[in-house]
Amino acid sequence: MVTIHFRPASRHRNFLRRLTAMHLPQCTRRTADLQVDCISGTSQRTCAIIGRSRNVAGPPGSQSTHRCRFRFLLLFPLLLLPLAASGCSSEHPDPQSQLNSVSTTADAVAESTRIPVPDTWRTVSDHDQFVGSQACRDCHSEQSEQWQSHPMSHSMAAADQIPFDLSVDVADFTDAVIPGSTRDYEVSLQNGSMTHIDVMRDASAAPIYSQRMQMDYSVGSGRRALAYLRREGELLFQSPLNWYSQQQCWDLAPGYRVDDPRRFRRRITDDCLSCHAGRPVTSELGPGRYPDPVFHELTIGCERCHGPGKAHVEFQRASVADQNGDSDPIVRLSALTASQRESLCLQCHLTGEARILRHGHTEFDFRPGMHLSDVWSVLDHPLNSAQSTDGLVTHAAQLRGSHCFQQSNGQLSCLSCHDPHRVPAENERIDFFRQRCLQCHQSDDHCSAAAASRNAEQNSCIACHMPPAGNNTAAHVSQTDHRILRFPATPSAGSPLDKLQLAQFPDAGEPLPDWEHQRALGIGLFAVLMKQGKASPPQLAELLQPALQQHEDDGVALATLAALSLQHGRTTSARQLFTRAAKDPQAHESALAGLLDITYNEGSWQQSLDLADTLLRLDPGHPGYHAIRADCLQQLGRVDDAVKAAETALRLDPSRMEILSWLVQICRVNHMDQRADQLESILRRMQQATSE
Repeated sequence: MVTIHFRPASRHRNFLRRLTAMHLPQCTRRTADLQVDCISGTSQRTCAIIGRSRNVAGPPGSQSTHRCRFRFLLLFPLLLLPLAASGCSSEHPDPQSQLNSVSTTADAVAESTRIPVPDTWRTVSDHDQFVGSQACRDCHSEQSEQWQSHPMSHSMAAADQIPFDLSVDVADFTDAVIPGSTRDYEVSLQNGSMTHIDVMRDASAAPIYSQRMQMDYSVGSGRRALAYLRREGELLFQSPLNWYSQQQCWDLAPGYRVDDPRRFRRRITDDCLSCHAGRPVTSELGPGRYPDPVFHELTIGCERCHGPGKAHVEFQRASVADQNGDSDPIVRLSALTASQRESLCLQCHLTGEARILRHGHTEFDFRPGMHLSDVWSVLDHPLNSAQSTDGLVTHAAQLRGSHCFQQSNGQLSCLSCHDPHRVPAENERIDFFRQRCLQCHQSDDHCSAAAASRNAEQNSCIACHMPPAGNNTAAHVSQTDHRILRFPATPSAGSPLDKLQLAQFPDAGEPLPDWEHQRALGIGLFAVLMKQGKASPPQLAELLQPALQQHEDDGVALATLAALSLQHGRTTSARQLFTRAAKDPQAHESALAGLLDITYNEGSWQQSLDLADTLLRLDPGHPGYHAIRADCLQQLGRVDDAVKAAETALRLDPSRMEILSWLVQICRVNHMDQRADQLESILRRMQQATSE
């Protein structure tokens, strides 16, 4: 278990699996004044981190200067983990002293100036063993029809579809305005095209800019909400807007704030699509890339829970098929243990505070019959029946802490109550779940509720023992309390503000080796503290050392150590570690972004330009890379190219007044007065709009 004592500035759950991007601080950041004590053993493994947060100044050169003018625009793409790139006090020993492989020789420094070429990414190896859900219909028509009514069978769709349960005027969905403080979002569905629009207006309501983004996919069944994705080359990005079905309104998506600078650039990664989609097409270039046709199967289908179906179809079609079915290769849920069945659900319905891929795995490796811990290590709050109902995906932890689970000898699982093929109709719901309760509680004669109270709820067990619970991390959404409390619950206050406890979520799989358990703790703790706005203690390097002794090319561990070194002002170590990490396709893009941050902050213009060009080949629409490229070109005397690069950055993100202001200055200095006048007029209107 991990215990962290601090007083965070705000309370929010960490969704490591959800893609975000972070601004790089320029001078100071809150860090944790921490002590680390790690104990490893076969029966108990604990890492305790105790301390309080404090503000510390960055290392020399971390203050905002001309040469790092656009450094804050370098948004680290969270393909793996959040990478910090600001400094703090260097009073602690160098965390890289734990690693003998970090070298400061001339050869090592020269090597770190070369842009690494990643290895080939391991794609799904058994993709040819899938047949798709349509192939199941011929023999399993009843189950297929039931599945079509299940929300998971509608996990993704084309973006132009109108929600099935729309109860407001259709114009409220197809033509809506979501106001911000300095700019607004608009929604338009016309001629089969769903478009989300970012608009900034001046005092007369005339648009200063209006940027339209066509959406390609909607995510979710629509029972609670719909999110929207757009495709840009092989990349997918989330819109800042969600449709909330329960409230029948548009609003910001979870994780977005008003006037969020990420706008339409929230990157979608494998951990998103491994749960929300059927089977994406993967790329040998690395994770988070989806070549045509993007999806082999758009929505979640039969093979998600029963495994690849090709061998099953061939077995059933063979004239000498064993009709007793014992040798049929398809996965039957009834043949799985309770823990294996639960893992089928938890592969998507448990994220925890941090969810770390085990070394050598991808987000698409899970197959029915595995345990969750075969692919991921999940760090979450310790299990207890009084657990908070906060968060998007806490059902598994709540259920584990319930009295019902504890009295079931581990046999209670999600499928004890939920039919995997269908969701009961609203008029069946009360009796359906009541019958599930009566499988164990054979009579309701002992219910202590007054008859009038029970009758008012139509004798519903879940109305009292599993009521809807508020959710303070997602607006307009409520979910069911899975603590199964004997008496109606009072609102939970959640964890104390000065204490956060984390433990590895238990399952019946084989225990992780000590080195891999420590690796998960190190990466997970770094991510959790990063999301809380705190730097990690240098002793965190000790947790990652055993993993690198096992696998010296572990890009995720190397990138975490690089970011940790950079937090503590150890630029040389960070550079070498990022360079090594970039050879791993799982960490390649994040590591290159880390190297760009270092070289750009140092004023190494040509190397920064080379890195920016490399990153733009991976993500051509990144406005921050174009802006940094513009500044590097200007520093190298290539003014015309610099202006074009800055104009590209503004075309991609017209909200960036910093880039616009820079471009005005460059045009003035280089006697492009007419262009400067045009840009300055726009800049003044934007400044007035944001100051009102």
